[in-house]
Amino acid sequence: MWKNLVNQFNSLFVNAYKLMGFAVLTAILVGIVSYLGMSLFYLVDREWVAPIILSPSSERVIQMNSQLIQQKYNHDKLEVERMMLETQLRSIERTLAVNRTFQERFKKAISADRAVKQRELKGLSKIYSEYLATKTKVQEANEAFTKMSEQDLKKNFEAGLVDEDGYIRTKFALSQSITNKIAYDQKQVDFESRKLELERKIASLRTLEDRLSQTNSIGEHPNYDVLLMEKEYQNSLLEAAELESQKQPIVQQIAMLDSSMEQYDKILATIQQSPYYKAMTEKVSIAFSPYSNLHNIRQGAPIYGCSLELIWCHKVGEVVKLLDGEISARHPMFSSELRGVMVEIKLDDMTWAEEQALHVDSKPLLI
Repeated sequence: MWKNLVNQFNSLFVNAYKLMGFAVLTAILVGIVSYLGMSLFYLVDREWVAPIILSPSSERVIQMNSQLIQQKYNHDKLEVERMMLETQLRSIERTLAVNRTFQERFKKAISADRAVKQRELKGLSKIYSEYLATKTKVQEANEAFTKMSEQDLKKNFEAGLVDEDGYIRTKFALSQSITNKIAYDQKQVDFESRKLELERKIASLRTLEDRLSQTNSIGEHPNYDVLLMEKEYQNSLLEAAELESQKQPIVQQIAMLDSSMEQYDKILATIQQSPYYKAMTEKVSIAFSPYSNLHNIRQGAPIYGCSLELIWCHKVGEVVKLLDGEISARHPMFSSELRGVMVEIKLDDMTWAEEQALHVDSKPLLI
């Protein structure tokens, strides 16, 4: 009886061993077939993408954050430099405006000053003419009176009608007419000097007006005051010319800064639109696609995930857009390094981003 039980147990053990061996061999065979099948599938398939989960701690996100900070710093630095140049330019414009106003008012002041001196000369000439006429009449009357008085005085003195003291006093009084003549002559010299001075100033001012109009040059003997005024005007012109020479490079620098800032604005806009920027605050899913698979990558293309490798697949999301820039990544099945680009994808469930590969446009094996 015991022998029969042992034989039955041995037979059962052998059968179980055979069955287990068959199961193991079957599993190994299925594994090999599955591996070969998947290898063959990925060797010829051009619709797969390898999903990646981006988070604030991802290396690419950290690099993007550093790049964003650097670009913003460069942009702000250029903006500050532009503000400084604009301040300098406004200062130059204000100084130029003051110089232009001074130059215009200077010309008007010269014309007004010449007009005043011409009126003064006209009035002086009239007074001088009247003075000469009066002087001539007075001198003629004094000469006639003096001549007649001297003759009468001499006769009266010889006739004893005038004593010696009276004679001397009368003689002294008559000599005063000579002093009056000298005073009249001095006054005439003063009139003529003033008249000549006004004429010379008027001529110098007229010449200066012509010079300011660039139709003539200062005469050989200009008035000293006029020379000082011309120097002041020329200093204003030189300062204006210097400021104009400084203005153009500043305007060009501002234009160059505007162009550079515009480029930085585009870079910042591109960064802010990328999924790496979004990943700074939340988890974002993207996928790697080799160049050989790009013909199936288009905006809105459906993305399929498979619950059991290549079977039991259904739609899990869609393609949003291709991202600029080349990247290298490993093949999800093989260890080879592939060149391609990143694709922004939208998944209904972020757990699908943990899969090794997802499929674009259609289900693999149509299952």
